[in-house]
Parts: sequence; structure tokens; C-alpha cells
Amino acid sequence: MACGHLKVGAPDWRSLHHISQLVPDDPRDQAQFRLPGDVKTVGETFVVGIIPVVRLVLPGHCKGEWVAANLHFAEHSADLRAALVEEWEQELDSSKKPPESFHLDIDFGEVTFDDLMELLESEGNLGDFPVSAMLRLAVSFSGKGKKNGASELVSPCFRGEMLATHIDYIPSPPDPGHPWPYFECHSHWFREPLKKKDRRWFTKCFGSCPKTRCACNKKGHGHCWGLHFCWC
Repeated sequence: MACGHLKVGAPDWRSLHHISQLVPDDPRDQAQFRLPGDVKTVGETFVVGIIPVVRLVLPGHCKGEWVAANLHFAEHSADLRAALVEEWEQELDSSKKPPESFHLDIDFGEVTFDDLMELLESEGNLGDFPVSAMLRLAVSFSGKGKKNGASELVSPCFRGEMLATHIDYIPSPPDPGHPWPYFECHSHWFREPLKKKDRRWFTKCFGSCPKTRCACNKKGHGHCWGLHFCWC
């Protein structure tokens, strides 16, 4: 299948899923990065969506070794996020045209990429130890944008969580610009495209599990309201 239309990290609207590979220039930098999502026009309105997963790749402890982990993200509280980003939502909905792009900004504060990977490598069961992060939603417009002529509209930060899977040790770093085909249980976040007040965010689960269902927060449903993990 041709993949040239894909934005790395964004949901593919035809079901082929790819995620970003993040290879920091300096692992000692603070762990802050942006995941690209996608925007799709639906009639007279639009929907935004993103796969909130990234494959982090760093030099390992042994000569010639590289270590990779798949990082999944979710909000800590739907009510708190909704209250904090309400004004941002209203400004986005007041736009007379859809944004050109959608992003998720992730910030671990003073934690470096090295610190983060060391923490992940030390945990025996990666799926049971959430790590705190601060999240922001961002959209970009072409030309003259929204308030004060800004071309980018970024939400206030809200508290998020990160879980990791698949610590892998590999012999060489990947091409940072090459997406990683992704098939394990993971979430897609979308915002309702309906033209109405208070349109909601929801999570859809994709991928397979060996013995159980891929579901929102392990609760058996492949669709749920809010920005959640999908887990086996």
C-alpha cells in the first residue's frame, strides 16, 4: 500500500497505522516534544485526530546498542481537562475554516530523555506504572489565524499520564523521519465533527491482544468518551 499521504504519527483514515519515531539529538535534553495529528474535513465542519503514541529511541548502555520504548499517553482527568481548555475549545469552534494541522505537545518538566528511559528500564511491569506529563492541544491555521492574528492556537496545559510498552534493544538507530508500523493495542483520539455546542473528545481502540480485548483502560469497551489509554 502506498503510504505517501500519511502524516507521521497521525491516524490514517484508511486504517494503516503509523507512529512517530523520536530520536533526540541529545538524550540529556529535557523530555519535551510534539506529536503530529491530522485534520479531516467532514461536510461543513471538521474532525481532528491523533495516535497518542511515540517510539522513543536512545543510545543504550553498551557500545553500539540502542534502546527503544513505545510511549502511550492519556489525560489524568476528563473533567479537569475540559475545564482548563474550555476557552480554547470555544475559540477553535468559532473558526470559519478548519485548521491545517493538529498537534499534541508533551512536556515531562525537568526530566531528561535519559532520565525517562532509565525509569522505564527499571520498572518490571511497564503497563502498571504511569508517569506524569503535561499535555497541550494545538492547531495551526494558514495565513492570518485566530486571536491577535496568531497562526497557531495552543490550549492551556492539563495533566496527563504516560505508560510504556516494549523495551527493545537494537543494533542501530532508525531513520528519525521513517514511521514505525504499529499493530499492538493502542488508542486514537478524535474530536466529534458535529456542528453543535460542546462537541466531545473520544477514544477508539485499535490493535490486537493475545488473550483479551483491546479496550479503553482495560474496561472492555473499544470506544469511550475522553482521552484515554487503550490496553490489553
